[in-house]
Amino acid sequence: MVALQSDLARLDDSCLTNKLDLNPVKCSVVSFSRKRVPRPTTYKLKGQQLQRSHGVRDLGVFHDSKLLFNTHIEQIVAKASRSLGFIMRVAGCFKNAKTLNSPLLFFCKKSPRICVTNLEPSLWQIH
Repeated sequence: MVALQSDLARLDDSCLTNKLDLNPVKCSVVSFSRKRVPRPTTYKLKGQQLQRSHGVRDLGVFHDSKLLFNTHIEQIVAKASRSLGFIMRVAGCFKNAKTLNSPLLFFCKKSPRICVTNLEPSLWQIH
């Protein structure tokens, strides 16, 4: 743990040398472990203690401290349900299933992670 704190100090020194400003308020500590009680360790950046978090979003993927993806999957399913609900409200008067395909494909190109759930034909309710 001492090595990680010294790495943070060297990172801070490097950022000062290169005139980059780190904001410790926007930084957090996540301990990735499957232990019931991970070892509590405090880290400091610019003299401020970093707050502990249970998860972090990196490149659109939510990683939690237990290395499970339940929260990430729940967020994707919720977003897909909202998109599908919007499309069904807006396009509810369409009679042809092919007509519904255009707005669905638009939303899938916009957010490819939700394509699989949105394009499932069994979810379509055509009036």
